[in-house]
Amino acid sequence: MRFSLIIATKGRPDPLRAALESAAATLPLDGEAIVVDGDPAQSARVVVEELRTRHPRLDVAYVLNEGGSAIQRNVGIDAARGDVVVFIDDDCTIEAGMFTALSAAYEDPTVVGVTGRIHRPPRAGIVAEPNSRLRWLILGAGQQGTMSSFGFRRPIIDVDEPRDVEYMPGPLMSARRDLAAEVRFDEQLTAYALGEDDDFSHRYKLPGSFRRASTRSFSSVPGSAWDRTARRPCLASHGMWQCLGDGLVR
Repeated sequence: MRFSLIIATKGRPDPLRAALESAAATLPLDGEAIVVDGDPAQSARVVVEELRTRHPRLDVAYVLNEGGSAIQRNVGIDAARGDVVVFIDDDCTIEAGMFTALSAAYEDPTVVGVTGRIHRPPRAGIVAEPNSRLRWLILGAGQQGTMSSFGFRRPIIDVDEPRDVEYMPGPLMSARRDLAAEVRFDEQLTAYALGEDDDFSHRYKLPGSFRRASTRSFSSVPGSAWDRTARRPCLASHGMWQCLGDGLVR
């Protein structure tokens, strides 16, 4: 199982540097990293060049594309040579064990993708917390990890339990490359944070189901603009996402 790690970035070289250092420490030897830079000033290029100097064995590619995160991720899919594409945000870092967990998940041929529990720094207000029970109740309760009829994510409040879910959060998404190349991100979404992750999840899950996995592997970059920690991978299997225990990303 070969992994292609894809990072869409724009103008955030310091968080990107931390993300790539974590990739160098965790990506299997046959894996690759692809940085798709949306900055016309090419601020990510020097970060990639520095990384190549420090980690000459790491297979890392740099691509310039200013189209927005959906287009950048599609560019990454097209450049990828792995069996599985893994998308992380440029302000996230990977904890040891993530790729081992993903590899184990993908041994099941019905699994088509993996995502994870996202841990963010505390926010003001209970409802702002993504795993808040009050937020879940306000959204009509219902099955945790599913989408409401009006397009909102129902929070996962019992975060330690495995479960099927219907969405992949943008900070940590993964998919079998051949299927991702068919579904693709919607290139009409030309900016950032326009719900391209939920849109992709919805269209990608139609053929099957998603699952959520356990084991630590992803972490946050302290002080970054969008500091977050995903602590639980999720497996996807052509239809629903399922969450299984323990953390993966920060």
